[in-house]
Amino acid sequence: MGISLGVIISQWYKGDQRVDVRKGENARESWWVKNLTNKTITIGDLTLLPAIKPGKSVDLLHHYTREKISHSIVLTALVKSGKLRLNKKKLVPNDLPSIIAVADIDEAITPAEENERGAGTGVHNELTGLQGGTIDEYYHLTASQHDTIPSLFPPAAPDLDDIGVATSGVTGDLSFDDSNLPGSTIAEATYVAVTGIGTLVAVAFDASFADSGDRVGIINASTDITGILNDDVAAHAFSYPVNAFGDADQGELILEVNGTEVRTIDLSVVGAVNDGSATSGFNISVAAPCEFSNGDPFAAFQYRKGTYRVDSGDTNLGYGWNYARVIHRISGVDTTTNYIDWVVDNNIVDTVYSADVFDNLTISGSAYLSGVRYYTDGDADYDITIDHGQRNTYIASGAIQFTETNGSVPNVSFTATAGVETRTETLTDQTFTVSSGIRLLNEDITCRTTVNRTIDANEGNDPSTLRTISSILLDDLIDHTTTADAVEVFVGEGYRKESDIDETVIAGYGSGVGNGPSVWDFTQTIIDAGAAGYLDGLLICNGRLSYPTNTSDIANITNGDFTGITNAYAGQPDYSGTTGSRIYIRYFYNVSSRQNFRFNIDFTGSGTFRTIAAGAASGNFLNCELLAPNTTQTSGGTVEWKDMVAAYITEDDIGCYASTYGATIPTAWGVTLGPRGTSSSGNVILIRITAASGWTGYIDDITCTFL
Repeated sequence: MGISLGVIISQWYKGDQRVDVRKGENARESWWVKNLTNKTITIGDLTLLPAIKPGKSVDLLHHYTREKISHSIVLTALVKSGKLRLNKKKLVPNDLPSIIAVADIDEAITPAEENERGAGTGVHNELTGLQGGTIDEYYHLTASQHDTIPSLFPPAAPDLDDIGVATSGVTGDLSFDDSNLPGSTIAEATYVAVTGIGTLVAVAFDASFADSGDRVGIINASTDITGILNDDVAAHAFSYPVNAFGDADQGELILEVNGTEVRTIDLSVVGAVNDGSATSGFNISVAAPCEFSNGDPFAAFQYRKGTYRVDSGDTNLGYGWNYARVIHRISGVDTTTNYIDWVVDNNIVDTVYSADVFDNLTISGSAYLSGVRYYTDGDADYDITIDHGQRNTYIASGAIQFTETNGSVPNVSFTATAGVETRTETLTDQTFTVSSGIRLLNEDITCRTTVNRTIDANEGNDPSTLRTISSILLDDLIDHTTTADAVEVFVGEGYRKESDIDETVIAGYGSGVGNGPSVWDFTQTIIDAGAAGYLDGLLICNGRLSYPTNTSDIANITNGDFTGITNAYAGQPDYSGTTGSRIYIRYFYNVSSRQNFRFNIDFTGSGTFRTIAAGAASGNFLNCELLAPNTTQTSGGTVEWKDMVAAYITEDDIGCYASTYGATIPTAWGVTLGPRGTSSSGNVILIRITAASGWTGYIDDITCTFL
């Protein structure tokens, strides 16, 4: 049978006779507790007791026996702390007064006496719900039924004591405080100083006003402030949802802005409220009951959810500091939230730039590659004058920023003068440093300025004019010393050999660059008729091997012509007129002492390798040959280059391709020396690539694996 919980169950049974314990000789005492605070109080270990509103009293014996009350640790603590007052109104006086002093609380609630109990089959007659309800009939409850009563009351939603902030401003320093009088350094003398309120501290001139926690930060005059009511409340397991606030059918909901109550809603008479997006106010749900775990409503506890808005057009707002909070007022008692605050900066004058100059390029360092001489590093000077970069509010650290191409300039902070707002900032000789690890192949460096403003009509995205220093020849990636013994990535020529190398010499080869005969001189051009072994060379540039006239991958160098570059070393070569077949020779050294007979070669690039028998190099067809010095020979014993595309048959034949060790040309390319090995070649093999003038491709890297 269901129970409608209301006033106390004031009947119990003596035998078969129902007795009224509230009348005549059966009348009993009352233990009243009064809430002395401005907050609703719940006694955590007396769960049948309703929440006690500020200034209200509840009779404990309406809900529990004295035996049960005597075990309440929470009640004792609340009385001792002065939050509750206990008043025992007894029919039979004893030594204790009606109002219990704090010092007597331990004695006052000891189980010295039992309240009325049924002498028959009935049990505790003090079972009850909230005061003011009704009960249709009396029920004879067993002890087990009595013990289930606490679980029938879902927890109430928390008080409305917190608001969050959805609006984000920016962090910046202030150029005003409470000393801003007409004629001071800030033109907008009407800006309100940040004097602080609640837990929000004051902020002085040149100090930071942060976008953090309950501080929105700095915003412009057209930004609304919005947030969620009770945004710190998590959803209960079943009673109420996230961000719910309690007592939502009682009292008034108030939005306070700068100390003025700008919007008031009577929660006892309204349903859902939506004040819209053009005024300060609320958007709140209809009041709804908390729920039991099975989803049934408990109408005594009502909750709502909602948001607040402080409209940018609210007449209570001003320039400078503003603050707000929300109040839930019930019977004259206020439950208040935290304060939030923000600064309005209405000055949106654009930043103005002038006298910006990018000059005094100083380039240094030197590195050659295929006869071309490059700079390896450099810097330049940058000057600019900035007006209105800081105005009323400003970014303190690194606000002056630079947008660069192929280099960098450190950010700069505005000059700080205590108590003075500097409207004009002049920067001279800011160092632009060319980036390390880059190539500038007849390319530019550029620089422009942007001021990171707190408030700006263009939100800070109004940079100065782009300034440029053009036509620079620089390569900071050239390295002739660290290329691996068995890997070529075309950033240097330390393993390169002259085209007229003696094919029989094995002396001098070893690990590292510059070993063996015919060491390549990378300062020599590949068109110098007087330099035998160089004038038929292929070009290494921009990290790849190509025909000298093929610089199509370099936007500003046409047909291999390196002359006419403004910021370059004098005497650069012009390879645009090169013709005929050209070669590249590179040695690969086996650091292991083990003799090798077979190898796997991996090329990355563009071009088609074909046998020499099928034709000499022409167009995009390339020839590729292998030499083991003093080892690869003809049948007559003459040392010769072997065709890497032609299949190996015997050691006396021209071919050395062996698909057994890699059948995919050019990415997994097996080659063999047959019965001969690297023990007689100085532990090296040489690869020769031949290309004709029609080759429009390139090779990015070569890897040799000794099997």
